[in-house]
Amino acid sequence: SATVSKLKAVGITGFDAEYCGKAIDELKAAGLEPVNFYGFMKFLAQDGGKAQSAAFLAATVRHGVKRIMIVPDEFSDGGDRESEYAKMRDGMKALVSAAKENGIIATIEDFGNPKNPCSEVKYLRRFLRDIPDLCFALDSGNLHYADRGEDIIALMRFGAARIRHVHLKDFKDVHSREYVTL
Repeated sequence: SATVSKLKAVGITGFDAEYCGKAIDELKAAGLEPVNFYGFMKFLAQDGGKAQSAAFLAATVRHGVKRIMIVPDEFSDGGDRESEYAKMRDGMKALVSAAKENGIIATIEDFGNPKNPCSEVKYLRRFLRDIPDLCFALDSGNLHYADRGEDIIALMRFGAARIRHVHLKDFKDVHSREYVTL
């Protein structure tokens, strides 16, 4: 397609995609390589996210992707955050271990949804401390988007040795949630 030709002309040869995305085969057929799959995981589900984790891993292996980005559930309104964090951590730990067994690097991103634990530095640090094989996917704008006033540079320094994937973005102005070209 014309879009893929334009991407290739500027040196873009790979793409990120949700592991269950409908366009993966089409993008691969056009000559682009999937380099990172992400999944919005449901570790708070009754099975602790086991079925979804298995599907995520199977798709990753099937497409030959060597890196995944795990986005855990949102905290429930009025729920017990410590209990929910523990369930997310345990589900994530199992997925990270299974990924490692398959030669896949697992990352967690500083996600911008304010209800998600990954929009708070304290939970990101805990995930990284509690799961030694979990790596970090740094996003230059998501903590800004979460609008808690947290410092992306301090988080970057904390996780620097474990950064394995980067997303870069900029915003129209300091109070905007509208993305603009870097």
